[in-house]
Amino acid sequence: DELDAVVTHSGVLRVAPDRKKLDELYIPAVKRFPHELELWDAATVEARCGPSVPLHGGAPAVYIAAGKVVDVPRYLRALWAAAFQTGLATWTTLEAGERCADADQLENVAAMWSPDERVYAAGAWTPRLSPALEWLPVRPCRGQNLFLRAEEPSEAGTEAAIIERGVGVPVISEKYAVPLRTRPGETLIGATFEYAARGGGREAEDKLFRAPDSAFAAAELREVVASRLFLHARHQTVVGVTAGVRALPPRSHLGSVPLLGRVAEHGAANGWYFTGLGSRGLLHHALLAEHLADAIV
Repeated sequence: DELDAVVTHSGVLRVAPDRKKLDELYIPAVKRFPHELELWDAATVEARCGPSVPLHGGAPAVYIAAGKVVDVPRYLRALWAAAFQTGLATWTTLEAGERCADADQLENVAAMWSPDERVYAAGAWTPRLSPALEWLPVRPCRGQNLFLRAEEPSEAGTEAAIIERGVGVPVISEKYAVPLRTRPGETLIGATFEYAARGGGREAEDKLFRAPDSAFAAAELREVVASRLFLHARHQTVVGVTAGVRALPPRSHLGSVPLLGRVAEHGAANGWYFTGLGSRGLLHHALLAEHLADAIV
């Protein structure tokens, strides 16, 4: 059942943030991949999504038919369940907070299984798992999503009823707006990018791991999402908020490249690090994990 519901939508609408990107990137991409991408004019967008998606100057948008929206918590639960069913995986739970960075505690846990190899993969927290990992150039970046819903049910055909519908398909343009099939009438919008103050050390970074803040997220997201993706984002009621922390790697001429390698190369034995996937963990984790497993064996 978990696996059946992992993909919540097929098809994503990508709206260009400006005319320059539309002309230089989006339209050439449609011409290059005509079987994968469609250029929707304003009338098509309104017919499929309702009048809730703003298109500046009536400019077209790109529909990605093979684009998928994944329920990540459900996917991770299904992934863990599949791994556990093999009989080769188990887990233990450490108390959340600073104690998770206690190397002695991790050593005690590892001693329970006496592993030949260890993989340190705790996202933005990875550099704290061992003194041998403190050098990792990972920058924590907090992201929050909001769940929105119209305040009251309304008669069909009224403006309020259109607001209730939300967007007809998932829409992305730097930010995103996704109608939630598992929570009818609600729309998920996101995400914020929140960084620790430079030079603030661990104390500043720790603040990124705090509980979600719906007021801050609303101030950051409502207007920008309303202007680019979902006109009614500024009117709907906030009914939920989630937060997570990205592990951002340094940018180079290759872009933001994930961090994967042997800890032994940096003064420690029996370990590998796997972090720095930024906002693209869902896209890259399986391929990189396969490479990591091949390297270990």
